[in-house]
Amino acid sequence: MILHRAFLLLLLAWSIAAGEETGSAREWTSTDGRKISGSMLGTEGGAVAIKLSGSGKTSKVPLSRLSEADRDFVAKRGWALPKPWKKWPGDIKINLDEIEVETVSTGSKPIYRTRHFEIHSEDELGQLVVKDIARVFEGTYRLLEASPWGMLARPKGGHFRAELYRNRERYIRAGGPTNSAGVYMPAKKVFMVPFESLGLKEMSSGWQRTSEYTTKTLIHELTHMMMDDALQTLPMWLIEGAAEYMELMPMRIGAFSPEGHLSALRKHNAQEPAFSLNETFSMDHGTWQNGGKPLRSSGLPPTLRPETAAEIPKLYHAGLLLTYYFIHLDGDGDAARLQRFIAASVRNAERIETYRKDQEAYEKAFQEFIKRPEVQDVGGGNYRFPASLKPPVAPDFPFDCKPEELPFREMALLLDSRDKGELLFQVRTALEKARLSTIGGKAAEGQQER
Repeated sequence: MILHRAFLLLLLAWSIAAGEETGSAREWTSTDGRKISGSMLGTEGGAVAIKLSGSGKTSKVPLSRLSEADRDFVAKRGWALPKPWKKWPGDIKINLDEIEVETVSTGSKPIYRTRHFEIHSEDELGQLVVKDIARVFEGTYRLLEASPWGMLARPKGGHFRAELYRNRERYIRAGGPTNSAGVYMPAKKVFMVPFESLGLKEMSSGWQRTSEYTTKTLIHELTHMMMDDALQTLPMWLIEGAAEYMELMPMRIGAFSPEGHLSALRKHNAQEPAFSLNETFSMDHGTWQNGGKPLRSSGLPPTLRPETAAEIPKLYHAGLLLTYYFIHLDGDGDAARLQRFIAASVRNAERIETYRKDQEAYEKAFQEFIKRPEVQDVGGGNYRFPASLKPPVAPDFPFDCKPEELPFREMALLLDSRDKGELLFQVRTALEKARLSTIGGKAAEGQQER
């Protein structure tokens, strides 16, 4: 028997498992044969919540009353029903006296540990400076906890890792993007930032905070860190829109003030043009990273040209407007559809992680297989072996879509029986009623949505 390795890898990357869109209406069958039509909203206490197609009402059906096929569907696709979210609380405050910092390593590269973060610094910092920095980190953690989706990340070793660099040169040398003030690296699960972005300057008395300090970039990148479990299965407009949303949250003396958020957003909206909401809503990751221009070939986008790079802020602002809509203006203003969409996307990310581990196990098994004396490498990615010898079986990609389409896999939960055109009309109408231009910025006056 001959096994063609290249063909096998192709199947591994693009195999499709038959299935249904999780957020779409489907037919459910009870153990006694009765049927209902509706879409899954999530699971809770041994039951599945189903939005009935006819009335739009929600029915919670015990899993024990469903057919085996339906129970299998829920086991593979289901997610915990999100806790209801009504609105932001009042000020989200964290005082300096609440911050406990443990110095776990001293010397040239000290390590400071707070409740949720482990901060690796290239230089020793004064305790008050560390506590001030830790307050921003812990305050952002508390802010994300109070968000409609809560915390979407599980740090390695129980603490999120942050790395602080003495200067931009060392930050860039370690992998930080050239023109960035800070960055979250998902592959390493590390937040990196140079001292200057923390408002620190070296003085005779050591590193001290300056008046140039701003929390905006920190909060943006920390939001990415604390949504890490879902980043690979969310659309870019929500990934960056959520970070922009948190970045704009007014903060003063350690307290976030949600009540002032809309005012801050209106001010930002008056200055920043937005990309087409229609295009942004369906934009894949590669096109986004290429400034909204479709990639001509597969792989990472090339270095952005100035005119293309100029579109990136517009994309971020469009993502912010969409995110604001789904948090505050959609449905009953309780972010329920957004909660379900994110919960389903997190579940998809868990399935992808399981698939990745299965794929790694398969690769290891395959390498062991081709080392066997009965297996002969005949070139061109082909291997000959006796028919009695069974090669390891590659795992199937667990979704009925291509990998790059996965961030849009659960869009039916956001659309909720609306088509895209109807939804975007509602988005623009609601935003404009809130005095938020869907184009924005004085430079865009008189223009129409593309």
